[in-house]
Amino acid sequence: MQLRLILITILTIEFASAKNLGVYGPVFEIKEESLLQLIEKRLKTLKEGGKFEIHQQELARKSGEKINRPTPVSGVSKAKTYTKKEYDPSFVVSKDIKDHQGRIIARRGDIYNPLDYVAFGVPLVFVDGDDGSQVQWAISQKAKIILTNGAPLELEKQYNQPFYFDQGAALTTKFGIEEVPSHVSQEDKHLIIETIPPASLKGKGK
Repeated sequence: MQLRLILITILTIEFASAKNLGVYGPVFEIKEESLLQLIEKRLKTLKEGGKFEIHQQELARKSGEKINRPTPVSGVSKAKTYTKKEYDPSFVVSKDIKDHQGRIIARRGDIYNPLDYVAFGVPLVFVDGDDGSQVQWAISQKAKIILTNGAPLELEKQYNQPFYFDQGAALTTKFGIEEVPSHVSQEDKHLIIETIPPASLKGKGK
């Protein structure tokens, strides 16, 4: 349990630093209209023109569309050949980490593998939500379904199960996934990332 808490502490600490670069050159008073004043003026114009409610409705519509259909993950295409690679989740501690009592729990240069302490859990499958064959295959897997394209809320309602979206390409970037469908699972102390051509999805249920 103590090792688990140490790992969690290391993983959640943000390594951030800021440097004061000082002031260079003369400083002039900014006399342009502030952003807040511009917004207030814009809203006043909309209200006077009777377009304020229409503007609000349009914003709500666009916001809803973005939630239901997020921006597709760029750089991800349909798989053409089967590939299999190992992924080592180990990381190197960049600086000494101390607990609340000032005791060092991880030293700079130490290497940690999260899988030594916590299991990866259920596999992840990455698919294009607009490709029906990929969606059907993903549903047949005992895994979390991650979309790189498509409408997760619509699919969740249609199939009555959770669908997630790789917002900001966080997971595809981390695992180096450039093609879908892809399957990520644990094997010993590393992960296995498989890319599976849509044409061969039948019979690939696990």
